[in-house]
Amino acid sequence: MTRQIFEGKPVVVYFFAAWCTSCQVGAQEIAKYYDETGKSFNVLMVDVDSQESNSQLVSFQQEFGRPGWYIAMGPEMAKKDNVQYLDTKYVLDKNGIIRWEGLASDYATMKSVLSQALGA
Repeated sequence: MTRQIFEGKPVVVYFFAAWCTSCQVGAQEIAKYYDETGKSFNVLMVDVDSQESNSQLVSFQQEFGRPGWYIAMGPEMAKKDNVQYLDTKYVLDKNGIIRWEGLASDYATMKSVLSQALGA
């Protein structure tokens, strides 16, 4: 089921914590380009703080992200993928190939990376 949801569109996998200021800024920059492109990519937000509640995650999504974004609790996923910093993002193309990984939260970088993944 999950594979079908993401199939055919680029995906931003975003490791965050709701209390993290740089994560809030990073989500807003992704959201800005998401809106500009007409929601032409998916976003999977992976929360790495196991102490956060579902209501905190929903609040983060409503304030900094978008309603169509997916949320997963992922402290174990972060460990498995050796994510060392909050605000880490992976951009996968429509075939699921990682095209970029980084910490940049600025709009110019996110637009450049995502436009390449979209083939724009």
